[in-house]
Amino acid sequence: MKKLSKNWVTEKLIDLEYKQYTLLAYLKEIKQEFNKNKLYPHFEDLIMHHQALLDIETNAAFLHNNFSKTITGVNLKKMEISYQNRENDAPIIQELKDIINFSVPKIGEQIKEGKQIYDFLETQIQISPVGIVPLSFKEGYFLLEQPNQKVLHVFQYKMSLLKKRINKWYRLDSSYITCFNQSIQNSIDSIKKEIIKQNQDLPNPATFVVTSNLSIPFKATYLPLAKRMLEKHISKEETQNNYIN
Repeated sequence: MKKLSKNWVTEKLIDLEYKQYTLLAYLKEIKQEFNKNKLYPHFEDLIMHHQALLDIETNAAFLHNNFSKTITGVNLKKMEISYQNRENDAPIIQELKDIINFSVPKIGEQIKEGKQIYDFLETQIQISPVGIVPLSFKEGYFLLEQPNQKVLHVFQYKMSLLKKRINKWYRLDSSYITCFNQSIQNSIDSIKKEIIKQNQDLPNPATFVVTSNLSIPFKATYLPLAKRMLEKHISKEETQNNYIN
């Protein structure tokens, strides 16, 4: 589906009816995706658009500074540009406010629906350690099992500590390695041993298996949801043990 531009509110025609049509068409497609349990990247995009609208709404300076003004002169010596104030900006700004007042609750409703789907699907996914649990979960593997299939997709992950002033949080980065067919002879434990054999740089890696009770769209929901759940799980463990630095 076609994504909504980050600057959709201020670009092209600033007209309430036009923007309503644009947004409602976009939300209709999002709803169709949500009905198929396809959350990503649509859920994150909705949150981004919602926050952007709130930022515009609470920042009056933004409304004035982001409209074109007539240039009246250029001072190359002082590197300054002179502008003429435009009295006809007021109606446009009011139109923009009307667009925001219409859009914020509409997007908010769709976010609420996406959150309900997210919360439900989260209850259908389980994360379990495989084999001996190491002291640190800083890096390792997770095995993503497809419901009603005996296929295990193997991903290598690494946790990174991010800091912003006094706040800190952890991010999980992952890369796809390979897949295995699970069977009685080829159990999860034996698959872990094979992975270690192929990559001896991690002799005792943290390894998790992710399973689901439902068949969930793999790329659009299952994988990103599993990563977020694993990120939250490992972050909690690492914060308690204070291993990541």
